[in-house]
Amino acid sequence: MSEIDKGSSSTVVKAYRDKRVLWSLILICILAYSPSIQHLREGAWPFGEDAMAAFGVWREFTRNAFSQGLLPLWNPHLFCGMPFLSNGQTSILYPPNLIYWIVPVPVALVFDALGHNILLACGAYALARALGLSRTASWLVAVSLSLSGTVSGHLFNGHMTWHAARAYLPWELWALLGYLRRGHRSYIYSLTIFFALQVASGYPPLVVLSVGWCSGLVFAWIVAKTWVRRKQTTRLVLPAGWLSHVAVAIVLIFLLAAVHLLPLREVSSLAVHGHGLPYELAVAGSGNWHSLLRFVLPDFFGNNSLQQWSLLIGAHEEAAYCGLLVTILAVGAPIFARCYDFSKEGINAAQPGREAAVTIEPALAIEPAQASSQLILPTPVLWLWPLLPLTALLAMGDNTAVYPWLLHHVPPLRMMRIPARWLETCCFTATLLAGFSFDGCLHRIRKEQEDKTHSRLILLLIFVGLTVALLGLRLFLASSSARSYLWMHTAQWNEQRPLAAQIATARWFRSMALHSTATALRLAIGMTFLLLIWQRSSNPFSRRLTEKLLLGVVLIDMIGLFWRSDKFLSAQTLNQIVLWPPRFTQLYRRGERWDTNQLSLESMNQAMPLNIDLFNGYDTMGSRRFFSFIRTFEGQSFWAAAYEKHSDSPLLRVTGLTHTLDFETDPNGKEVWNLFSYKGAWPRVYLSRHLLRVPEEKQLKVLSMVATGSFKEQGQPAVVAATAFHNVGSAPLQTTDRVVQWSRNLNEMQIQAQASAPSVLVQSEAWYPGWRAWVNGQSVPLEQANFLFRGVAVPAGVSSVRVVYEPVTYRFGLFLSLCGLSALGGIVMVQRRKF
Repeated sequence: MSEIDKGSSSTVVKAYRDKRVLWSLILICILAYSPSIQHLREGAWPFGEDAMAAFGVWREFTRNAFSQGLLPLWNPHLFCGMPFLSNGQTSILYPPNLIYWIVPVPVALVFDALGHNILLACGAYALARALGLSRTASWLVAVSLSLSGTVSGHLFNGHMTWHAARAYLPWELWALLGYLRRGHRSYIYSLTIFFALQVASGYPPLVVLSVGWCSGLVFAWIVAKTWVRRKQTTRLVLPAGWLSHVAVAIVLIFLLAAVHLLPLREVSSLAVHGHGLPYELAVAGSGNWHSLLRFVLPDFFGNNSLQQWSLLIGAHEEAAYCGLLVTILAVGAPIFARCYDFSKEGINAAQPGREAAVTIEPALAIEPAQASSQLILPTPVLWLWPLLPLTALLAMGDNTAVYPWLLHHVPPLRMMRIPARWLETCCFTATLLAGFSFDGCLHRIRKEQEDKTHSRLILLLIFVGLTVALLGLRLFLASSSARSYLWMHTAQWNEQRPLAAQIATARWFRSMALHSTATALRLAIGMTFLLLIWQRSSNPFSRRLTEKLLLGVVLIDMIGLFWRSDKFLSAQTLNQIVLWPPRFTQLYRRGERWDTNQLSLESMNQAMPLNIDLFNGYDTMGSRRFFSFIRTFEGQSFWAAAYEKHSDSPLLRVTGLTHTLDFETDPNGKEVWNLFSYKGAWPRVYLSRHLLRVPEEKQLKVLSMVATGSFKEQGQPAVVAATAFHNVGSAPLQTTDRVVQWSRNLNEMQIQAQASAPSVLVQSEAWYPGWRAWVNGQSVPLEQANFLFRGVAVPAGVSSVRVVYEPVTYRFGLFLSLCGLSALGGIVMVQRRKF
C-alpha cells in the first residue's frame, strides 16, 4: 500500500472515531434533557423563571405579531410602551428561533435548549481536539462543559439567550485556531458567521467575553511564536495577509450584526440595566466563600432553588460546578499536565497527499525537539491556569478591594452586571485545563517519564485526603441538630419570619447539606478506588477499562447535577398562580391600562400575549425615565418600582391606570385573584390647551400637584417642556373639542381629532426616540408630554394624526446587515468557483 493510501485510510479511521464520539455527545445531551421532555408530556413548563416571565411570552408575542403580518418593533403592553426588537434579548432575527413559529412555545424552548447544548458539546470537543487533546480527554472537556453548573444553573432559570450565546464560544476559538495555524480565509469567514450568530442570539456580555478570549488567544500565539522563532531567520508570526483578512472579518461582523447592535446601543443608553445601573445593584450578586465551596459541593447551600443561603439573590448566578475530578485536575494542572505527550495523537504531521486535519492538530502545546513547528508554547497551562484565580477574584465582586475600581474604569465589567457571572469563564477554563491534566496524568504518559513522575500518586493522595475531609464533614453535619445555631441562623438569613417556618427551613437546609456531602463522598470514594486500581495495574487493558470507568463516574456526576438543577412549572402551578384567570382577562376593554400587585415574575408579563396594556412589567431594558416617574411617589429602588406593589398615588391617574390585578394567599392557604378598579384615570388620548410649561427637572412635581385635582375642571391639563408647542394658545376647550376615535397596532397609532383652535393631542403612551408623527399627511415634531408620554400639535378643525415607531437605528442597521449578507454571499460564490 502506498504512503498516500495509508494516509487516506488513517484519515478515514480517525474521522470515523471522531464522529462516533460526537454521536455519543448528542445522545448524552438528549439523556440530560429527558426530565424536561417528560415535563412537557405532563403539561408543565420545562424551565423556570425567565423562560416563562420573559422569553416564553416574548416568543408568543412575536409569533402573534408575525401572524398579523407585523414586525414587532414596539411593545405597547409593558411600562406604558417600550422598544421590543431593539431589546437584544428578544432575538427576533436570530435564525434558529424559527422553531418558535413552527411548534408550541414550551416544545420550542426544549428544542432551543437541546440544540444549543449539542452545539456547545460538539464545539468543546472540536476545540479540545484542535488544542491537541486525545479523543478521551476531549470527550471529558465536552461533557464537563456542556453539563456544567454554568449551563444547568442559568438554563433552568430561563436564561435562554445566555445559553444560546455560550454555544458559539468554543467554535469561535476553534475557527481562530484554524486560521492562525493554516491561514485559510475559510476559517476567518467561519469566525465571522459564528460571531454574527452570537450577537443575534441575544446576550451581549458573552459576545464581549468571546472577544476577550479570541484576543487573548491571538496574544498568546504572537508571544509564543515569537519566542520559538527568535533564533530563526523566518520571522512570520501571523498568516500572510492577516491584516486584510482581519479587517474584512471585522467589517463583515459589524455589517451582519448592525441590525442588532445599533438599536441595542440606543436602548441600552436609556435603560436602567445599561448605563443607568447603580453601583449597589451592579455588585448585588457578588460571590463569597460559598461560591468556591460549590465547586466541590454544588448542592450544599440549597443549589439553585429559591430557598438557599449562598447568595442574597440568584444562587444560579454562581453555579459553576464542572465535576469533582475536573475541578481537581484543573487546579492541579501545573503538576498533572507536565507529562503531556503529543507524540501519540496530538501531532498529525501532514502526510503525502493530504494536510493534517485542523480539528486534531495541536495548537498551543508542548514542543519537543522533533515536534512540528506549529507547536508554539511550552504548555497552554501557563496561559490558562492564571485565569482560574483571576476570574474567581472578579466573581467575588464587592467583597474585594479591587473590584469597585475596576467596575468604574473598565466599562465591559458593567455588562456582566452580576460579578458572580465571572465564574462562567472560570468553569470554561477549568474544563480545558482538566483535559490537559487528564492526558498528562492518566491517558498519555511517556514511557521514559513514567518512572520519574509522581502525578498519578499525587492525584490518588488528593482524593484520599478529600474522602477523609468529606467523611469528617458528613459526620459533623449528622451530629448537628436542625435547631442548632448554624441552621437557624441561615434560616433567619433566608427571611423566614415565623418560627415554625424557620424551623422547617433550617431542617431543609440541613438535609440538603447532608445530601450534597454524601453525594460528593460517594464520588470521592469511587474515584479513589478506581485510581488505586489504575495505579496498581500493569495490564494496558485493565488500565483502559479503569479509565473508561472513571469517565463513567464523571458522566454520572454531571448528569446528576444537571437533573438536580431541574426547575419547572407544573400544570397545576401554571393554572393556579401564573396564568391569568379568564374570568378577569375577558373583562379587559381597549383603552384600559392595568397594574399588577403581588404577582410572581412568571405571571406579570402574561399581559403581552393577551394584548392587555400594563403600567408595570418585567423587562431588563425598562427606561430610566419610567423609573424616575415611579420613584417620585414610591421612593424605592427600580427593582421595587417595577415589579412590586404600587401605592395609590394620584400620579397614577396620569398614566390612564384603570385596574389593579391582585394575587394573594388567604389565611386558609388558598390562592385568590382579585381585580380592583382605579378611579379618576386620565384618558389615554385627549386634547389640551391648558399647557403647564416647566423645565424637565420640575415636571414631576408639578404633575403630582395637578393630578390631585379634577381632570375636567382643570381643563384637561398637560405638563410640557418650557419651549414646547409655542404655537398653541391657552383658550379654554369647547364642547366640540374632542378625540373622535383612535386605533393602534404594535408600531402605529392613528387618531381622528376635532379642535376649535390649535391644541396639543396628548397620548398616554411612552415617548421614545424613533417615534414620528404626521398630521393631515404633513410631518410634524413629536414632543414629550406629562414627562413620560408624548404629544403632538394639531391645527383647528378635523385632524388625522398618524404616529409611527420606526427608529432610524433599526432602518440603518437593517440596510447595513443586508449589505453584509450580500457581501458574504458574494464571497461564498467566489470561493466556490475557485474550487
